[in-house]
Amino acid sequence: MCSFAIVSTMNASAKGRYSTTYKYYSVSGSSAASIHRNTHVPTGFFSSERSYAKIIMKPKIVAQMKKHGKYCRFNRLNIGAHFTIRLPKLSRGAGGNKNLRRKFSSFVAFAKRHEQTHRSIWVKCLSRSERKIRALRKTSCRSLDIAGAKIIERELAICARNNNRFDKAEARRVVRQPLVRAAIKQVKTSRRRTVSKRRTTRSRTRTNFN
Repeated sequence: MCSFAIVSTMNASAKGRYSTTYKYYSVSGSSAASIHRNTHVPTGFFSSERSYAKIIMKPKIVAQMKKHGKYCRFNRLNIGAHFTIRLPKLSRGAGGNKNLRRKFSSFVAFAKRHEQTHRSIWVKCLSRSERKIRALRKTSCRSLDIAGAKIIERELAICARNNNRFDKAEARRVVRQPLVRAAIKQVKTSRRRTVSKRRTTRSRTRTNFN
């Protein structure tokens, strides 16, 4: 009887196949622009420049192999994962008026769906890995072990590419979210006012020195 090599590089556990934990970080602000500016975590959502939420996937793989006649196969195999999803949450007293809080809630729901879609992508890849590994038959447990590890590596690479494609598609949708649109509008308005004030100041300065 052999042990699955990939277990040594991942968190192996017999508890549950897939589980999810939600964690939240506080966001302050009283305007769409300030809330949007403060809605940020280091990594995980769309790009490193603006990460609204993130998901961490830790595979859980339990496997045992046994020789049956001429072939070695997995007589026990359980591939799952634990997901940690981090989302924004308004801090006490933040959010301004009811309409703004409603926009923020809508944005959080969007972010949650985004991360749950990432979760679904990972689950599909891991489930596909398990099906492929269960079908393996090798003359030695060592070669079976190596073949199983290669399947996991290939599927995780496919998952990473699928998640990246999904992020690129979502990047076009996030700017249409009411909170983001309101924030962008406020920033543009503020910049126009700043430019206008600068022009007025320069004009007054020239007049004062004429």
